[in-house]
Amino acid sequence: MKHFITTVLSIAAFMMALTLSAGTRVYVNGLYYNIEGGKAEVTSMASGKYHGDISIPAEITYEGNQYPVTSIGERAFAFCDSITSVRIPNTVESIGSEAFNRCYGLRHIDLPTSVKKIDAMAFLWCKGLQSIGIPETVEDINPSAFYCCHGLETIDGIRYAGTFLVEVADKEREYYTIKDGTRWIGVNALSNLPNVKQLVVPASVKYIAPFAFSGCSQLTEVKLSEGVAIVGDCAFSSCTQIESITLPSTIKQITNDCFAGCEKLERITCKSEMPPFVEVAETQMGDGFYRFDASKCSLYVPKSAMKQYVEAGCWKTFGTIKQN
Repeated sequence: MKHFITTVLSIAAFMMALTLSAGTRVYVNGLYYNIEGGKAEVTSMASGKYHGDISIPAEITYEGNQYPVTSIGERAFAFCDSITSVRIPNTVESIGSEAFNRCYGLRHIDLPTSVKKIDAMAFLWCKGLQSIGIPETVEDINPSAFYCCHGLETIDGIRYAGTFLVEVADKEREYYTIKDGTRWIGVNALSNLPNVKQLVVPASVKYIAPFAFSGCSQLTEVKLSEGVAIVGDCAFSSCTQIESITLPSTIKQITNDCFAGCEKLERITCKSEMPPFVEVAETQMGDGFYRFDASKCSLYVPKSAMKQYVEAGCWKTFGTIKQN
């Protein structure tokens, strides 16, 4: 009999573990979670809204077991317009899409160093948000993470979410100084500036999102400082007056239609010893740059890398390749 009871309990424990591994919604101390794979993710309420000051614990206990809270799920706090503050523990690694969508009452938030990823529109329409602390440990910020956060800090006409450049608030200037420490330039962040003629991107920037400089019709020169690694889709597209671009030695990847519509671009200086990877558009035929005639442009590269560029896919299509 004792053996039978032990066996039944073992089976019950196994079935419980199996259920939790497949995903179980639980309610613990005021917050809902999804438990899966031994970890807990904060989720939205079954009905109603969270409100007031939210303090997310580092771990929760459910039926005698401990589960670390490692993520804030998709739309977890969406439309919770009366949330005033959120404390996030140093166990959370990701913030899901629209996690804080329209949390109008949120004024400030600090992200812990454990956070690695911020998904699409995570803080969409958080119009009361005035500042956010983003640690350098964050590796992936979706370009749309801070759409319509109009209350964020504005310096010299540019709006920032911590180290993320969101957008230009004053589009009539001829010159902008991007603050040192900026790591990310968001989608459309510096696009369609009617008067700007030159842009210098500081060395702290690592990632330039799609359409970042698109449509700057008076822009003639762009210099990307050492540090920039990735330039996104159409980043310089429709910059019809641009004549020269300098890419740093740290550049690793640019998108295929990066220079689309740059009719006057006649010189690209690329300081990288290794030809950057060029993402080829699905609609493109052949090895050339999409919607950009590289044969009419001169490419300047390090002397030691001449052979690599002459033989590299898209790069070999430039009209001339010369030593920088």
